[in-house]
Amino acid sequence: MVLFRELGFSNQLPMNIKNCLSLVCLAVLTLATFSQGFAQSVLGNQAQIKPSLQWKYGWRDGRFNNTTGSARGGNSLPQAGTALSSGYTPAQLSHAYGFDQIATNGNGVGEVIAIVDAYGSSNIQADLNTFSVAYGIPASTVNVVYSSGTVRASDSGWAGETALDVEWAHAMAPGATLVLVVAPDSSVSSLMAAVDYAVSTVKADVVSMSWGSTEFSGEKSYDSSFNKSGVVFVAAAGDTGGVVNWPASSPFVLGIGGTSMVYNTTSQTITSETAWSSGGGGVSRYETLPSYQAGWNVNAGRGVPDVSYDADPYTGVAVYFTDPTVRGPGGWYVFGGTSAGTPQWAALLADRASLGNSNSGTTFQSLLYSAVKTSYATLLRDILSGSNGYRAVVGYDLVTGLGSPHAPQIALLGGAVSPTPTPSPTATPTPTPSPTATPTPSPTATPSPTAKPTPKPTPTPPPWQQWWRNYTRGWWYSR
Repeated sequence: MVLFRELGFSNQLPMNIKNCLSLVCLAVLTLATFSQGFAQSVLGNQAQIKPSLQWKYGWRDGRFNNTTGSARGGNSLPQAGTALSSGYTPAQLSHAYGFDQIATNGNGVGEVIAIVDAYGSSNIQADLNTFSVAYGIPASTVNVVYSSGTVRASDSGWAGETALDVEWAHAMAPGATLVLVVAPDSSVSSLMAAVDYAVSTVKADVVSMSWGSTEFSGEKSYDSSFNKSGVVFVAAAGDTGGVVNWPASSPFVLGIGGTSMVYNTTSQTITSETAWSSGGGGVSRYETLPSYQAGWNVNAGRGVPDVSYDADPYTGVAVYFTDPTVRGPGGWYVFGGTSAGTPQWAALLADRASLGNSNSGTTFQSLLYSAVKTSYATLLRDILSGSNGYRAVVGYDLVTGLGSPHAPQIALLGGAVSPTPTPSPTATPTPTPSPTATPTPSPTATPSPTAKPTPKPTPTPPPWQQWWRNYTRGWWYSR
């Protein structure tokens, strides 16, 4: 029935099976008269996007306690806590990654961070106020704008994503101006209209996108929206291990992968940081190798992600959230996913811009990939263990990219980085090709992440079969 919903028919079809099959054949033959790129581009526009948001269930959730759920899997949100949650606090992550060592004038002041989400949240300002007071962060006003008119619907998953994005972008760049750009729905076309609005109308310096879909052949047509002078785009790599997500796959977007980071609150140091098994990553099927990845990524296509950040919901962050779809007060949650690192990397780029360092277009990516050749340990923590189906290795890999940030030096990149020479990393070939099949997320809770087996190559099907596979890959987003 999903196919007929995609084509605009109602769920209750007053026709027999024979007529249904005839209609399907007619639709296929009609689409076959168009180019594959056009057909896939149309599918991409209609596909419904899900936020890259995961959460940890607590003791109040009964049998789900100590498991995880996700917006993409359609799981229910956990019970909110009335006291501060067990998730990492802004002070803890700020110290873990070194945000608290950035010069005071490098707090994002004078910069505009545009956070693009669908549906938004009617409670976002009140939630941000509660979050800021709880953690002693300066108050801030979220400027909420609508790219295509007022939104008439609410969505729990997107509202939770909105709270996570706004609160943690503010926590790591308290001096930046926050603008929440709300799309009326979660289709690709609506979200991209919101991205364009963030650039043309909001005049954003950094655009944060904690959402994505599996790749489609028409995705390159959107590259021009991300190739804008004076603007840097950041996107979550996704929460399905070893799968490439768009828009993180665009060469004009900084793709954020996931780690599981353990912070020792006594010594105030990172005890360990390993690749998160559910973090998205791999080699793009449609985007070619960008010049800045040459020498790092040995594959012919764009490698995803570029960098990483704590994402595992078992090592997640504290978020105050009031669900607009239900009655009752808000509460504290532990949220994770690659969408947790996306607004914090966006904040870091705003911090460096407030120090006068350029982020325009692919300037930052080019600077970073070049600088780590001689200053790797200064700029980034190279993640050396763990897997999402691709192993974390020395140097660049398809699960954590180049690694997690040493924020104070990232903020100075292109300005006053003090190099500490380390041996130039040798690009290590990934033992398997990029995944070609996108697993459908399970609607049940995700168990504690474990290393996943290395994906095996899939034979290339005939062209018509490949087109049908690409077409059907987007169905689950609308279910």
